[in-house]
Amino acid sequence: PISGELLMVQTLTRHGERAPDKIVSKQSCRSIFKSAKDILQKFNAAPGRLTPQGITHMREVGAYIKERYVEGLHWDGIGKDMNKFLNTDYQTHQDEWEFVARAGYRQQRSMAAIVEGIFPFTPVPISVSPRTEDPALGGPAPACGSRTAKMIVDWHKVKGWEMLKQHIDVVEAIETICDVNLTGNPVNAEPGGPNPHAWIGDISDSLDSAFACGVPVPSEVTPELHKDLTKLAFDVQEGSHYDDPQGAIMFAGEFPEQLLSYFERFNDIPEGKNRPKKTPKVSI
Repeated sequence: PISGELLMVQTLTRHGERAPDKIVSKQSCRSIFKSAKDILQKFNAAPGRLTPQGITHMREVGAYIKERYVEGLHWDGIGKDMNKFLNTDYQTHQDEWEFVARAGYRQQRSMAAIVEGIFPFTPVPISVSPRTEDPALGGPAPACGSRTAKMIVDWHKVKGWEMLKQHIDVVEAIETICDVNLTGNPVNAEPGGPNPHAWIGDISDSLDSAFACGVPVPSEVTPELHKDLTKLAFDVQEGSHYDDPQGAIMFAGEFPEQLLSYFERFNDIPEGKNRPKKTPKVSI
């Protein structure tokens, strides 16, 4: 028997597919992504910008949210009646929605595309805070930048390289295809930057985007090699950020606390009220 009632939806999503960053064409995979101009021609997007496919996929995310929570039906608390969770008219129910994006081009444009998928031709406000003032999505905090960068770089030099050596067949195949030397697990790190990237991660991200956007890649990049590279790059990224519990705290920021606070507000709903004051039904 159904005994629960849907009270709130919290959606967290990454940005859509983007073109490889310009630095990939300069250091980690120059043989495939030869220049910024080459990237623009192949992806129909400037380096680091959302591709047309990435925009489409974000609209599809919005369309799914609309289908599931605006047009879809949900059991009430008693389990007898089916009701729509959200109203189809944004104009008269604006306080039920909250759209929040990280301060970055691809994050903000992704959110704009999600909104288009939910409310076509309807302008809605998207909340964006400077990274220094965004404890939920802006982590790690700038004050932790140097410490976080050192933690990541140190991890890549030792544990990251050991991890790569355990999959040396994948590493050597990518080295040949991209004409790059991955010995020691090189990292793209800006001095004091909070989030250094391993070259193998940049290569994996770029090839992921190429496959998703239908951009031709060398035949040597087989589906099996692509799968193995994606898994390896993910494990390296996860280890560099979260092996150290302090790293997990710095990157998660206050998002878990904010999420928990939303749900805690429902514990003291005034009699006759459907939801706490200033708490949206949907936060994206």
